[in-house]
Amino acid sequence: MEDYNPEMEQPSTEPQGKAAETENNLFTIPPLAERDPESLEDDSISGWMLFMYVCIGLGALLSLLNLKEPGVTPIIRYNVWINLAFAVYTIVAAYKRMRNAIFLAKTYIWVSLLTNVCLILQGALVMPVGAGLETSTAVGAVFSAAWLFYLYKSHAVEARFPRNMRRAFVWDWLAILVAFVIPFVTIAVQSYRTTDTIEYAEKTPDAKAVKKLKSEIAKLKKQCPTTQNYTEIYSVDYSEECNIVSMRVSTPLPVKDTKRYKELAKDYIMASYMYSSDKTILKILAKARASLKLTMTSFTNMENITIELTPEDFDLICRDGNEKELSVRLLKASARVENEGCPYNLDSDVTMLSAATDDSRLVYTYKYSSSYVPEKKYVWDDAKAAMKSENKRDLVNDLASDVLTAQIASVLKTARYGLRYIYTSENGKYTATLDVSPEEYVDLYESILRE
Repeated sequence: MEDYNPEMEQPSTEPQGKAAETENNLFTIPPLAERDPESLEDDSISGWMLFMYVCIGLGALLSLLNLKEPGVTPIIRYNVWINLAFAVYTIVAAYKRMRNAIFLAKTYIWVSLLTNVCLILQGALVMPVGAGLETSTAVGAVFSAAWLFYLYKSHAVEARFPRNMRRAFVWDWLAILVAFVIPFVTIAVQSYRTTDTIEYAEKTPDAKAVKKLKSEIAKLKKQCPTTQNYTEIYSVDYSEECNIVSMRVSTPLPVKDTKRYKELAKDYIMASYMYSSDKTILKILAKARASLKLTMTSFTNMENITIELTPEDFDLICRDGNEKELSVRLLKASARVENEGCPYNLDSDVTMLSAATDDSRLVYTYKYSSSYVPEKKYVWDDAKAAMKSENKRDLVNDLASDVLTAQIASVLKTARYGLRYIYTSENGKYTATLDVSPEEYVDLYESILRE
């Protein structure tokens, strides 16, 4: 029997103690110190990697703002919440050093990149070059591509999550199916059906609709000038050769010949048409695949602009929607386009300073000249005291009885919004506020209608 020689004993290469437990763990990657006892590298998630996960979390949280937009469909709500859940899962997996952490991060960012690229391509295909391309979409695509490059090439990622220790689990693929594949297929099918219908209709306009459109335009032309849907229409014509309806209308708002003002005005016009209860002529325009060139002239500053609504716009306008959501959209669009023209003089003594909406009110701010309302404390104290119920009733009555504001008066009730009028002195030292809550407005508006 040979004598035992301790020098012949080979040191064990297998992990020992806690290192052995974590090395054999199916879910968690062992810390750097346990994989390499001599390594002094920091195992924490920091630097660019931390920033990447912060971006993932913030992007998912900011997507919640989409839920406040009018006309949000169930599939959009589903996408927003499931996207947030997947982002949280991705961040938790990284925090727990799970083996699927990098797989989840790559999946999330790949989906973000492909979504932004699809939006960019869609805008380029269905619109003129550059139109409809939002800066946020392009920036999102660039950031997603940069993060993917980082995940694939970074030594810090490799050090913290070695490739031979990464693994995707079965439930990860199920999560991807639920979070991304099913919604994507659903949206693609809906988009294909809608696009197919629109493209076919563009190639073959409904002959009956074209004939009906010519008849309706001829009737309207004989009635001009007239008021329709709270709009003063001075003239209307139809070009059968170009399949375009030309209409001239007036507005009390000051008009600005700028790209932003035109975009806001178009949004307001579309919101107004979407809210309209009678969409007969709009549906005829959609079926006839006709466009509408609307020339708006302001009798406040005598400027004019031309806005064009396309067949695609009429397809959108004619879709059914929630009445309250449509009314809120119309109020916000109205406030934005009016505020774009501010400040402007209503008359020699009153200046419109701003128009806006908050969570429950339509807010207007006016300035009075000192010759109209003296710059005296006792005068403005009396004005504050005068802002009582009788003033509220007069205010609502004036709004409902004016043909140019009657639609807004009706929409306020449907939207369950109130009113707030803020009056300021010429130098801004004194203010007086007339506030009508949503509940007060509904009661006052309904009582006025009953009279």
